Amino acid sequence: MDRRGSMRVRFHKIGALGPVWITAIAALITALAAAGFFAGRATSPGQSASQDSTPTIVSAASSAPSVPQGAEDSPSSPAASIIPASTSAGGSLLSSYEILLEPGWSVLIGANRPVQSDYSNNSSGDLFNNTNSKAFSSGNDDRMVILPDNSTPTYQSCSTSTQFGHDSTSYRGSAFCLIKNGIVAGFVANMDDNQSLKVWVWRQ
Repeated sequence: MDRRGSMRVRFHKIGALGPVWITAIAALITALAAAGFFAGRATSPGQSASQDSTPTIVSAASSAPSVPQGAEDSPSSPAASIIPASTSAGGSLLSSYEILLEPGWSVLIGANRPVQSDYSNNSSGDLFNNTNSKAFSSGNDDRMVILPDNSTPTYQSCSTSTQFGHDSTSYRGSAFCLIKNGIVAGFVANMDDNQSLKVWVWRQ
């Protein structure tokens, strides 16, 4: 057999085996695909990590501070609500001050320190410095309560004592109270000249 005939025989054998190889390669590819071989390499490592991780979304409503039920519907409190109740209750201290009451003069007593127009040179005021008796006398039908000497008047002592009088001696340390409509006033004589008094005024 010549050389050309030998080559034809080889090509014929290879051609006969060709369909078998193609079938075998196709079966191998199918098996690998079924095992996920290609699917596992079709996705890059970075992409796989990003797909597997699920971002956590925090709701703004869940992080907001809770509001007590009904608080959002409540109207703002008026300014009067922050005023202590004692300012309008009986026994609250309205003021304290000192006065000079000359002998023969009287003065009107109120929540504020008396001004010039509250003094008069007669007994028409609430408190009169009586020259004749050397005592402080009550006027205008005010009730006078006599307290122990050198004591400090309080609303309780002034409003509960039943030691009433019309005059209180005007020497130093003399203590007494005047009770009139709306207020209670306590007094202590400060000086030996019978003119200076310390005054406390409470709401009745």
